[in-house]
Amino acid sequence: MATLSVGGTTIFDGSALQGLTSATTFPAGHVLRTFYNESDATGETIASGATLYWDALDITIPASSTVDYLIIALNINGILTSIAGSYLTMGLVYSTDSWSTPLQLGTVEYYDRPAYSNTTQTQVLSSTVVIRVNHPTALAYRIRPKLNATLGGLNVNQQPSRSTMLAIEIKG
Repeated sequence: MATLSVGGTTIFDGSALQGLTSATTFPAGHVLRTFYNESDATGETIASGATLYWDALDITIPASSTVDYLIIALNINGILTSIAGSYLTMGLVYSTDSWSTPLQLGTVEYYDRPAYSNTTQTQVLSSTVVIRVNHPTALAYRIRPKLNATLGGLNVNQQPSRSTMLAIEIKG
């Protein structure tokens, strides 16, 4: 088996990691942790003009350095609009206090508006948003999708879909 050395120090001797402790510092760009959540297969209805901070996709991020960052992939499946011209807007929010004051995560409120169509009813099988954000706080916090139904009600996670959210923490 091969050994792995970094800067002249063996960190993998072919069978086990060597010398890693809680004080180990990883280089910038190194993946530190991953977080994942998958919704159940239950559909969710969003009334026209309503905003949903969707608790079916909720990820807890432990206390972290604000120098490090996340790459977040939000995938919403089974989007069904109700009337011509209606669409879904997708963004992300975070909270440190059990969602009494959700705060915008990222540079804009919404990143995508799938399912826009002039036909009476439109179904989009899947829409994905990928963003990069620095940790907004050094405290533990939670992330959820922020979904808004514009110009008409809609459903997400339609039968039998599962939506997903993946966060990859990267050393800054």
